[in-house]
Amino acid sequence: MGPATATGFEVEIQAAPYAENARRVNSSAAFDHFVASLQAGRMAPNVHANRFTDGEISGDMVPAA
Repeated sequence: MGPATATGFEVEIQAAPYAENARRVNSSAAFDHFVASLQAGRMAPNVHANRFTDGEISGDMVPAA
């Protein structure tokens, strides 16, 4: 786990194959389509947690400048 925020929130990042994660969210998008959407600024992640099941972090994802 990474360092906790002032409110105790911690994030753990793990590498996982794209295809496995796409199946978890019922996505049929190919990896190339995912990358193209990311590069075009058409990504909007929504992070869910056990405590906040409707999503607690969301917003637009754009390529780094």
